[in-house]
Amino acid sequence: MRGHTACVCGVYDGGRYREYGILPSIVGASRQSDCAMPYAESMLRRQRIAMVAALVITVATTAWALNRELTRTEEPIQGLRRDSRIAACLNPSGGPVSGGLPSVELPCMGAAGPATITLSSYAEAKPMLISLWASYCQYCRQELQAIDAFRQQQRNGVHVLTVLTADNETSAQLMIDVAPDLPVSFDREGQLLDKLRVAKALPVVVVVRPGGTVAKTYQGTPLTSVDQVSELGRVFKGSQPLE
Repeated sequence: MRGHTACVCGVYDGGRYREYGILPSIVGASRQSDCAMPYAESMLRRQRIAMVAALVITVATTAWALNRELTRTEEPIQGLRRDSRIAACLNPSGGPVSGGLPSVELPCMGAAGPATITLSSYAEAKPMLISLWASYCQYCRQELQAIDAFRQQQRNGVHVLTVLTADNETSAQLMIDVAPDLPVSFDREGQLLDKLRVAKALPVVVVVRPGGTVAKTYQGTPLTSVDQVSELGRVFKGSQPLE
């Protein structure tokens, strides 16, 4: 039979040799192979510890970033950064009217014009379209472009206001590329959507007659062409769509 001897097993850790214990060893076998099993187990344990530590760091970093984002978006309205590249909101020239827009006060994201507007104060001589949108809305950009094209076709015969709804204030900058001539107001909590009593879905278009009464609140197939917007605008002039 082959003889046995003892093998002291260990690994180097930080420049120091750490022993795991004394194991029986077959005479003639290499000490490295005799100690391979406890060494492999040690390395596996170390890898598991490293993976757990990395996971903890990742979770902590993600939680910190999320908390920072939530804290940032909870800044007071007066802390909003208004952008000179965004069109100015229209100054309301009327007052509350029966059957008019809800009494909702919103900040404007354009640097020029009023800092805030109260929707119930809009009672303009021209008809008005109010478009509720958000950066996460798949069809909103197409609808905004169609509304802007309709506004240009009308030679500014219709007012347009867009409302960035339940979104982050920085998303207002998207309008610079989508439809730079459309003003943007900001409804962080989606309060207008609540007061319109429609489904919590975007886009939404509110059609306002001259004088300030609400003719229609449209929420359905997105308007992607000037013709579709014009068809919606038939409520401006009786049963005839705007030309």
